[in-house]
Amino acid sequence: MNIDSIIAEWTYRLDKGYPDCEDDYVELRNVLQEMTDLPEAEQNVIVKRAMGLTEDEGQESNTSIQPNKITNTDINQLVETIRSVADTYARYLKIFNLFDPNSLGTISEVLLAKLIDQAGGQGERVGGSQGLT
Repeated sequence: MNIDSIIAEWTYRLDKGYPDCEDDYVELRNVLQEMTDLPEAEQNVIVKRAMGLTEDEGQESNTSIQPNKITNTDINQLVETIRSVADTYARYLKIFNLFDPNSLGTISEVLLAKLIDQAGGQGERVGGSQGLT
């Protein structure tokens, strides 16, 4: 499972490029179902974390992404960063779509990483793929 590609796919599917309603988290669940083989319980944990909800104290989740130890703070920081670049990102995507809608996947990942860099985040560029931290 590549968390960067999951986040990129999820934000690409959202109207605003970032979650702003409960239905947007349904889309995250759809992406997790399509792109991973995680059990439903682990998908629920990820969706709840993305929503900013926490598990009861004393319970540890056993998800496949634990080696990276993604925290609620990490998720909230990523969501806020994406929100801060969403309008600019959407404008670029509209322009790119006019020229070559088939290349939006690769272009949008590169663009999102660049905008996140400019907003104070960190995008790692490895060959043609982007990793967001």
